[in-house]
Amino acid sequence: MESSAPKAEIVYRRAVQERFLGALKTTMIPLWGRFSGTFLALVHESNFTNMQDG
Repeated sequence: MESSAPKAEIVYRRAVQERFLGALKTTMIPLWGRFSGTFLALVHESNFTNMQDG
């Protein structure tokens, strides 16, 4: 997979979220305030074949 995919995706449903998070190396960032209970998943560059060195 190359990193030309969309830079933001909304993933619904627990089963889809678990499959997505299990397939890729990610860092979860919880939001706060009115967005409490929502998480951002940062996808690591190492998941992609065209990753940048450094």
